[in-house]
Amino acid sequence: LAGLCDAILGHTAGQIYPFLQGTTRVLNEVRDEATADSIVERIVAIRPRAKTPVDRRALDLLEMLVERRAAEIQNQPGPHVQKALAAMRRGWKHEWSLGEPRLVAELLASLGHITQLPLADEQISELESLHRDQKPGSEDRLKIGTCLARTYWAYSRFDPAIDLLTESLNEYQAASGGVLPIAANDSLGTLVGYLENRTQHARGEKILQEQLRRPANLQQNLWLEQRLYQLYDSAIGNDADVSLGRGAELYRAVEKKLLQDLDAPDQNHRSALVSRLNAIYRTAFNKKMPGNLSSASQRGAGGEGGLRSVADDVRHFAFSRLPQVLKRQTNNYLSMVSETANTLHDIAGVRDGLIFLTQRIDSEPEWFRLNNQNGWSQHCYTLGQWRTELKELGDVEKPLLKIVLKELRRDLKSQQQRNRVIFAKHNSYYWAEKEDDFARTADEVWAEEKQSGAACHYIAEYLYGTLDHYPRAIEILLDAHRREVLAESGQSRLVEFLRFQNRFAESIPILEPLVRRHSDNLQYRVWLMNGYFKSGKPEQLTELLKDTLVYFHKQNRWNENAMAMLGRSCLENEIYRSAVDYLAEAIALHQRTAPRRGIGDGTLSGYYGDLAQAFAGLKKTPEAVDAAAAAVVSWGHNIANRGSALEALRAVLRAAPDLDAYAAVLEKQATETHQENPILRQAIGQVYREKEQFGKAIQQLLIAAEVQPNDAETYRALLACSDRQNDRQAAVEQILAWRQLSPRDIKLYEDLGNRLEKLGQTSEVERAYTSIVEVLPSESESHKLLAEIRQRQNRWGDAAEQWRQVARIRSLEPAGLVGLAQALIHDRQLKSAAETLSQLKKANWPDRFENGPENVREKIRILEQELEKAGK
Repeated sequence: LAGLCDAILGHTAGQIYPFLQGTTRVLNEVRDEATADSIVERIVAIRPRAKTPVDRRALDLLEMLVERRAAEIQNQPGPHVQKALAAMRRGWKHEWSLGEPRLVAELLASLGHITQLPLADEQISELESLHRDQKPGSEDRLKIGTCLARTYWAYSRFDPAIDLLTESLNEYQAASGGVLPIAANDSLGTLVGYLENRTQHARGEKILQEQLRRPANLQQNLWLEQRLYQLYDSAIGNDADVSLGRGAELYRAVEKKLLQDLDAPDQNHRSALVSRLNAIYRTAFNKKMPGNLSSASQRGAGGEGGLRSVADDVRHFAFSRLPQVLKRQTNNYLSMVSETANTLHDIAGVRDGLIFLTQRIDSEPEWFRLNNQNGWSQHCYTLGQWRTELKELGDVEKPLLKIVLKELRRDLKSQQQRNRVIFAKHNSYYWAEKEDDFARTADEVWAEEKQSGAACHYIAEYLYGTLDHYPRAIEILLDAHRREVLAESGQSRLVEFLRFQNRFAESIPILEPLVRRHSDNLQYRVWLMNGYFKSGKPEQLTELLKDTLVYFHKQNRWNENAMAMLGRSCLENEIYRSAVDYLAEAIALHQRTAPRRGIGDGTLSGYYGDLAQAFAGLKKTPEAVDAAAAAVVSWGHNIANRGSALEALRAVLRAAPDLDAYAAVLEKQATETHQENPILRQAIGQVYREKEQFGKAIQQLLIAAEVQPNDAETYRALLACSDRQNDRQAAVEQILAWRQLSPRDIKLYEDLGNRLEKLGQTSEVERAYTSIVEVLPSESESHKLLAEIRQRQNRWGDAAEQWRQVARIRSLEPAGLVGLAQALIHDRQLKSAAETLSQLKKANWPDRFENGPENVREKIRILEQELEKAGK
């Protein structure tokens, strides 16, 4: 992170202050004092390179940000607070460039609530000084005043924040000839938001209405209208009074007015009003308000009649009013449809949402498809999800199927795949009940396009790979091949389909001409040889192999790839002697031409693995094992190559005609040479384990563990064998040995404790569990694990103590306090639990804990419910 410092120098004020604001997200991830110190050291080192006042002030402010962060992660933050304060004041002394005070004010305001009082006082003091120094009525004074008001608000100084904003806006308006310029919109919006927060909606409404009487221009007029509707939405949600009333009365008046304003000529404004109307419907629905429509007027608009409700209003808007608006809409069309569909889904139900989407997609302009902004592109996943959610489609089924089949037909005719979410078999939203319709549509398109070999190929790919209709896909390609419209790529794919379905004999008449026309294509020859083998035609196989060898030994064709491909072909055709020869030749050539690859050569590992299988086919177990071992030694850098090489070794051992005899030979060799092969021992042990010969497996695995004690896989296999033999004591001994290899693996201690508990060794159980925190005393993970164990033991008081340690170590994460509150509630320490919850609520957690699965606010809500229930 010291690199942040070097990025500071050489920028204008307009560039560097937004950058400094962005660094706060990075600095929030700093977890220890040493990191902060390293950044400060770098600042000191590069300070002499600062050439301008902007550079010097920026370095001072970065130092302040770093020291502030260091103060927050220390139990005794005093030195860091003083250093941050000194840097903050030092930055104040440099010469100001034009416009820089406003940028500094924005940075200071972005710091929000500072927990260290001296820094907080300096923050406010500097903002107040910047505000005083600006010319009354200037835009800079308004913007800096807004920053100061936001800072007052952060410290719960609500009335001063509102008064300052009001005064600043009035001052700016007076200096602008009585009309508030559009530059003040942000400040005005902030003021109205603060009034909403303090439930002073009537005052906010009055301010907005006054501005609407003399807007600076049309765009400001539209913005003011949108902001007023936002205020009404807030008033409905907070049961606040405004001139239009309150509660249900206000909702009815606002909805009526909004529906009328949807005739506005500005498209962006209409889109914003639709968005706000949907939000108001949600607010009214959550407040359980009555609807605006009578049941009589609702009939025919998608509803079912009966008592009026907000759901009725949403249906009327979606099915009657919005279509009229959309006729005039070219931009934001899809977002308006999407928002309304989701509102319908959440308020009126999934059926209405699905009906609405199908109607809108069916009637949308055709040109939307040209820029990939049509309804299918945007809503296909929603259609799939809601269809599965609805289950019983009823009258929705037919229009939905029409849309899906139309998209499938477009896909197949254009040979351009987009989103197959509903008509692709292996997708979670696949409409399985309509598989016959999908196949029938594919057949219909094929009948229309069958003269095109490319179309036949594309349709067959859909049927084969997407619907798993293997016979029909092959039938289409065979027909195209017979009619001589199928290109070479299609013929090749047909051969692959036939091979996948074990229809090798049918591939022969397709491959034979391909081999004649494309003599250099070794893949066609290999496929044909395998087709002869699978079809019981050994003479043709022998003849083709001989011809291939003659052809590829001419004109420098006999290269490494040819050797390897023919070796593998002989292997799959069970010509093991030839497979050994060609693969050995490929290995030798590969090692000569790439001598420096050595360990980490996945290609060489693959050759050795195939050679091992060829030797295994010849029942030459020692040679097969040697080749498989070479595959392991030469494995590639990635875990997949290593795993495949080890699996090749195990495959050879599985195929050994007498594994016991080979194990005896290995034992004799080890005795004579005094050398062991732990990887081979482990592989033999794993094969014995697969054969459920656990005693023999343990014997081999123990030797592997003795020779190579740092291999966790060996201990894992030993433990599994002991468990299968129900030898609890042996399992414990394996874990104790494993612990020597991984002394910091706390899950091993948990497993050890669980097993000792089943053996009735109570004192050792406790020793195992407490070892969890003894090996990692300064890590939150160990205390968290022990806390969870104590909870399973119903020792909630002890669990609470461990959660306190988690909270201490990870003070910037809420998990410790959440666990502590839960433990205290279970232990009936309700007062302490309430205090912990209060601490949780007051803390300013990083953004990642405010949303998503780590949503701390939701966890607090659940804990508060548990606390309330426990207190009754």
